Amino acid sequence: MAKVLETFRGGVFPWEIDIMGHMNVRYYTSKHDEATLQFFGALGLTVAYF
Repeated sequence: MAKVLETFRGGVFPWEIDIMGHMNVRYYTSKHDEATLQFFGALGLTVAYF
């Protein structure tokens, strides 16, 4: 079985939902940014590295 790197686990709050019942793009990109920071940290690309 392949090893999987989990970079984000979370939920969607009611204030992140638009009138169509979908997660708003503003919050989608925010969660993507959080996951990207965790991914970089797993690769060793930390603040200390830079």
